[in-house]
Formats: sequence, structure tokens, C-alpha cells
Amino acid sequence: MTSEMFFTDGGWAMFRCFRAASAPAGGVELRALTGSYVWGPGTQVAECSRGPLLDHPQVPAARCRCGLWGFKTLPEAIHQEGQGNDRVFALCEHWGEAVEHETGLRSQYAEIVAFIEPTRPGQLAVFSRDGLRASFPNVPIIKRIEIKDIIKDRGLATIPRSEPPPLVQWIMPGGELRWVPKTLGPEEEGAVPLPVAAEHSDKTISVEVPAQGQEFLNPEQPDEPDAAMVPGPTIYRFRRATFEDAGQVYVFWEHEIPTSPLEGFSEVYQLLRREGGTKMAIHLRRRQS
Repeated sequence: MTSEMFFTDGGWAMFRCFRAASAPAGGVELRALTGSYVWGPGTQVAECSRGPLLDHPQVPAARCRCGLWGFKTLPEAIHQEGQGNDRVFALCEHWGEAVEHETGLRSQYAEIVAFIEPTRPGQLAVFSRDGLRASFPNVPIIKRIEIKDIIKDRGLATIPRSEPPPLVQWIMPGGELRWVPKTLGPEEEGAVPLPVAAEHSDKTISVEVPAQGQEFLNPEQPDEPDAAMVPGPTIYRFRRATFEDAGQVYVFWEHEIPTSPLEGFSEVYQLLRREGGTKMAIHLRRRQS
């Protein structure tokens, strides 16, 4: 899944799926499928319930799940969330700070632009047309054939589905090797990305990782750290290793002295099963390897 930060003053055309329920005061209440957030008419402003814990200054944040989610296409929204008859789909406008993913984005602001009339008999039978009109009097109910016209009339932009970023290896301050998307990186400070083993000419490499932790202060000068007491960087050495799967050979780094005979191999296997070959394609062995 990609995770690219960007900002826009203009609006992006996105698609949302809601769970419809009768509102206590009449009309319809639209709830997000995950969480307890209820969407109302007008501009919605994203908040983060985990913000104080994660200490990120803006919403949405790349390393969080906060933000107002929208799918890039209606078929993607239906494919992922459209099984229940109580689902209501809408065309939305998203803007402000945003984090793009493979199939959608999370934004700072969003607003429901139009409700999309369902076509499945089961959904159409329980579609609360009157309730939506009562709760969202300024939001039209449209057919799918009208979506392009609404997007054009409002001057919205669409975003194509993007390819997921490749996974690359990072060395953590404590010496752990970890696979993380290339464009995101680990949450921990001090992590260092490793070169792609399949593209590297050397069979072994040395990587310097900065020291982490509290500096020791010089008692004679409390305001200045004693350079002799500050922990130095750690040098880690790695060697190339290979893993064959379905006739293809993947190249990766392992510690020069592995902690176990299967270090790295089981993780690569699990990544190929879980993430598929797209995110691991850059690690395929080249002819010169």
C-alpha cells in the first residue's frame, strides 16, 4: 500500500461506503463501516483519536490511520465494502492535507457531493431515498451514468489506482532487519535503509547505524554532552542470500553471522505469500548476480 503525503486546494473525486440506520430525530444516519464516526451534511473535518499518543502534528499522518477515507473508483468501493444491503454509496469531494494509498486516500477535509442509487435489487429495496433527502436536503441522488457529469460540473479531479511501493530492508538501531515500504520507512528513529541486494555488486556490505538513547552529560559542564561519553555508531555486516520461489530467485541481505539458520528466509517466504510478487519484484536476481 502506498503512503504518499501531499496537499491540494482543489477537490479530488472519491467514493465512500456508509452503513445506513434510522436517525433518532428522523431521517438517516450514515456511519463509517469502521469506527463510530457519523457523517453529516457539509464539510467533514478529520480528527485523530490516537493523535496525543502518536504525537503527530497534522491529520492525516503517514504513519497513522487517521483521516477521511475515500476510494479512487466506485468499483473498488463496491468490491471492498459493498456486500450488505444497508450500504449507501456516495461521491465525495476530498481536499486539504492528504495521504495517498494504492486504492484510495485519507484527507483532512471531505464532503458528500451525491448519493449513488444502487442497482442490486436487495439494496434498492431498502434504499432510504426519503431518509437521505431529509438528512441531506442539498445532496442529490444520482444514477451511475450521471457520476462523470457531476465530477465535471464541480471541477473535481480523479486519481488513478497506483502501484504499491516496493518493500526494502532496513536495519534498526538494535540490529533488527525489517522489511518496510520504500516510501515510508520504519517509525523508529535511526533506522537505515539497505541497498537493494539484487542491484548491489558486492556480496557483503557494512552499514553504520547511529547510536540511539540518552547522552551522558559532562558533570563539569552540565549543559554540554561529553563527547567521550556519547555512545558511538554501530557497524553491522551483511551478506547476500537468495530464496527461490516458483522458479524465481529473490536476493536479500542477512547478518554475516545469522542468529538462526533460517534467518530472513521464512520472512521472505511470508512476504511473498502475503504481499505478492509486485512489492518484491525489485529483489529478483539479475543476470549478473
